[in-house]
Amino acid sequence: MEQLLAAAPDIESLIAAAPGLVVLTTSREPLRLRREQIVDVPPLPVPNREQSSWPVADLVAMPGVALFVERALAADPTFAVQEENAGGIAELCRRLDGLPLALELAAAHVRLLDPAAMLARLERGLALPRWETLDLPPRQRTLPALLDWSLALLNAEEQAVFRRLGVFAGGFQVEAVAEVAATDELGVDAFDVLASLVDKHLVRALGGTEPRFALLATVQDYASRQLAAQSEMEQTRDRHLTHFLDLTEQAKRAELGPDEQRWLERLKPEQANLRLALDHAITTGQSDLEWRMVAALWFFLFSQGDLRWAMERLEATLARTHTPELNLLAQVLEGAGVLAEWLGDDQRAESRFKRGLAAAQEAGNTAFAAWLLGRLGSLAANRGDPEQARRLNADMLTLARTVNAQHAIALAFVNAARFAVGPSGTPAERERLQATLDEPLALLRDGGSRRHLAVLLAVRARMLAEFDVSAALLPLRESLEVTRGIAVAPIVGVVPWLAAVVLAERLPAERATRLLAGVAAEMARVAKGGGRSLIDIYGTPADRAALVRVAAMARATLGDEAFATATAAGGALSFGELVAEALAALDEVETRLALRDSGAALQAARQANRLSPREREVLAQVVAGHSNKEIAAALFVSPETVKTHVSSLLNKLGADNRQGLATIAVQRGLLEP
Repeated sequence: MEQLLAAAPDIESLIAAAPGLVVLTTSREPLRLRREQIVDVPPLPVPNREQSSWPVADLVAMPGVALFVERALAADPTFAVQEENAGGIAELCRRLDGLPLALELAAAHVRLLDPAAMLARLERGLALPRWETLDLPPRQRTLPALLDWSLALLNAEEQAVFRRLGVFAGGFQVEAVAEVAATDELGVDAFDVLASLVDKHLVRALGGTEPRFALLATVQDYASRQLAAQSEMEQTRDRHLTHFLDLTEQAKRAELGPDEQRWLERLKPEQANLRLALDHAITTGQSDLEWRMVAALWFFLFSQGDLRWAMERLEATLARTHTPELNLLAQVLEGAGVLAEWLGDDQRAESRFKRGLAAAQEAGNTAFAAWLLGRLGSLAANRGDPEQARRLNADMLTLARTVNAQHAIALAFVNAARFAVGPSGTPAERERLQATLDEPLALLRDGGSRRHLAVLLAVRARMLAEFDVSAALLPLRESLEVTRGIAVAPIVGVVPWLAAVVLAERLPAERATRLLAGVAAEMARVAKGGGRSLIDIYGTPADRAALVRVAAMARATLGDEAFATATAAGGALSFGELVAEALAALDEVETRLALRDSGAALQAARQANRLSPREREVLAQVVAGHSNKEIAAALFVSPETVKTHVSSLLNKLGADNRQGLATIAVQRGLLEP
């Protein structure tokens, strides 16, 4: 009916004259009548890409495959679906988008070409042979002929936009079409043209809060061939590269800021386009654009866990003879260093960081030079050289303060916190660091990196839990809430791990098992992506031993069957579900502590009554943060006497150290009159 749209008003007249009349017609676009009821006829369901292998019985039950097999048997009665050809059939039906005519056209040739051979032809850009059947019009005997028929229905501007859509991969948004298809030059509005192409079933509307569109793979191939035939391919690909380079650089500028996650989410659906744009820059020798693209893109790829592919691309760029601007060189070297570090290649990482540091220094970029000193400090910690790590981190902080480089200042504290809770950290170091964290947390909350904020809050909770778990719950909750809104793999995977360290011993067996299994699965996902162990970075042997104990006790409590069920449930959690599980565990611990403390007022009164007047004076001085020597001078007693009183207070109040003593005194009101 799309060829006879001018007759649509006649249909309306007929219906008006005969109210009981119903007209059923097929058309590639709406008739645009008020009483028209549109029923879309979608492609037939075909196997999805996520499943790599299909049992034959499941495969032939899918409508798209069933049609292909039915028509293949009509062409060749000996055709059979077997384990050997099932994968090829599944991929061919996917490649043909489940379009009934395309499946019939392919099935008609099974006597000459098996499914794998047909697929190979399509992948090489070759059409399937013509179907010489006499009971179909010529336009339906090949897929290109059918699309030629559809193309002829478009005006010149629509045809130009349609063929330029052939350069996209994996879909596109309206603004991308406006720039890449150059709709302003054509004198048309990008959204209006897309709406028309959607109505004509040449473009699919994918929906979402940010409208997104796509072509079926078969239509995409056709549009691409039309673009090449018009000699517009190179120019359109250049516009595609320019658009996605600009998009990636906008995301790069948002890195370490509050909008970082929003931009990472914006790039997610564009991964195929980003790779295509980078490939075009490389194959056409546009070296400056290549360097800008990899400098802007590497962190996004890292955040998606695509470490190895990103590493290969950055190293390939570094190996080329082109000499970029120094700041650009430093950025690419940083990316290569981070990826090498997470992949466990510390020697390569050190080389890249040092070269990047030299480039930043030569460029006079003090802030970035400070940042790279921090990278080298982190690397030294990985290599088991804590003294070098702390020295480089201190140098980073000093240099960053000279130019007020707030991101680098915050990172210095994140690194220091990592060192404090890592294998080389000590309780004394954690106690000293705890008092310094207000500055970096304020920087991070005020427009800083959300992922660094999440990690630093989790580390603070881990340190506070050594003295009083109640004090750890507030920063842990904030950390988990921040983590719930971000998805930077593998970095924030440390947050649920630290939550488990703080909470697991205080949870019922089933919930503790689910949480530990979820954390173990997340650590395994990081390792599978090539990332080094977060537990090795942020965990002490004591932490690991404690969680092993919790798991053993949970198994003993639950029994093998219930323990296995809870473990399977935890292991199946997505990262977002794992964070939600950790928050639920925190709620449970909070409730238990509240119940424990509901009778604490009487206990506190008893404890206060057990303290001598002199012990109460000493306790007040401890809460004020004074040393034994300072307390002795204030109370006119010897330091040894003060030491005895402090020891007595620790025993009476059940505290592990002076900070714990101060926390208990304030929380239980022991100094109130």
